[in-house]
Amino acid sequence: MNGAGIILVFGIFISAIIIVITLIVLLVKSAKKPKLRIVALVILVLYILSIYLIVVLPEKRFEKIETSNPICDEVSNEITVLNFGTGSMGSFSVLLFSNDNTVKVSSEPHYQHYMNEKFGYTFSPVKEGDVYALVTEIDCADISYADVYHMYVDENNVLSVREYEHIKIREIGKENFASYVADNYNFQKEIIEEEFEYYLSKP
Repeated sequence: MNGAGIILVFGIFISAIIIVITLIVLLVKSAKKPKLRIVALVILVLYILSIYLIVVLPEKRFEKIETSNPICDEVSNEITVLNFGTGSMGSFSVLLFSNDNTVKVSSEPHYQHYMNEKFGYTFSPVKEGDVYALVTEIDCADISYADVYHMYVDENNVLSVREYEHIKIREIGKENFASYVADNYNFQKEIIEEEFEYYLSKP
């Protein structure tokens, strides 16, 4: 959990204690002053509302962020891919193109809610042609999985995805990762091995 998350959880804990003590005091005193029950009720409602706005609502917004890959936006003629990870696992992704003149990365969206993160790349067309984009996720300082997107830009400069594969590293084995990608897609094995040398050398 990041620093902001720790502070928020601590703040909620402390505020809950204060609210409970305040409500108990008000309810005890309400025996003589019935109007204090209304004050206690208002305080409770306001506290519940604040928890909803600060904790529950941001979580719902985070969960609604689209994660089906790829996310195609026909209006902007862009394609976004998002990975999911956590700060505690040190999650991040590595992007490699089979060529560098068909599409470009126009932005790198990143969303965070406490420990949970959604991050990735938004692609836009450059010129007609096709390209493979290899997005590899790193979790806990090791390769977790990889996604390969076969993107195509037509004569009208419209970007689309022709193929998509989710590669489970455990199923093919790390020692076969570079060969698998090179054999099935338009990548050079040496480039894959060089880029992921640290991770592929780990047992």
